Amino acid sequence: MSKSSGHNSPKSSRLLRCLDELEVLAGRPRENQFGSRLGRLIDLSDSIALADTLSQVSRKEEVDSEMVADKRGELLKADFLELRTSMVAFIARSFVVTANTEQSPPFSLPRLSGQINSDEGYKPYQRFYALHQSEMESQINRLRVAAREQVVSSSAELARVVTLDTALFETLQGYCRKQLAQVSALLAQRFYLLRDTALAGENQQELKLSPDASLAAGGWLAQFYREMQNTLLAELDLRLQPLLGLIEACEYEELNQR
Repeated sequence: MSKSSGHNSPKSSRLLRCLDELEVLAGRPRENQFGSRLGRLIDLSDSIALADTLSQVSRKEEVDSEMVADKRGELLKADFLELRTSMVAFIARSFVVTANTEQSPPFSLPRLSGQINSDEGYKPYQRFYALHQSEMESQINRLRVAAREQVVSSSAELARVVTLDTALFETLQGYCRKQLAQVSALLAQRFYLLRDTALAGENQQELKLSPDASLAAGGWLAQFYREMQNTLLAELDLRLQPLLGLIEACEYEELNQR
């Protein structure tokens, strides 16, 4: 693999760095000004809704101080870590190749039979990746809703944070879902690049198309599996960031009140 195209930086998300290393972002413009990018994502109706939300936030009343002196932040952090650990394990299990269908984990890798032909190609992996994305979104949103319910009554400041978090989530969730859906398409580029490179070897087309040979150590499909798994783990971290920010805000508030 050649070096990154130059979009890579320590400030980039893990997912962006991962895709950059796979060389599937060539020709895609990248903009560093966060405010400029965010401004183009929010239309007039969204701006009005956010302005109204900010107005409501400024008027929120103080909550009962007795509800502050607890350890909600620590408990939520524990729930967060438990969720992340279980999701990482879930992704790892789905990449275990087994011949026993009864022992296959949910969302297991597509089973290949015979030669890997161009008719089916990447489509089974696209479905596999999309199922993982749907599971991540469902599990994380469930904990995010529960976290909001816990955090909102902790203090007036945290109630404002929850209000803003909810408003921004509702405004940007469509855009985020659309952008993350493109990750699978980018992986398709990588899939066909690896496969076509393997097929380029002289008099080795039949060997290189065999699933067993492709999955052997150093095989192109084994490499693609590793890269797809790393991409899923990087996307998981990205999806967890807003929830982690909410929980850390709660921890910070509780720390200041002690």
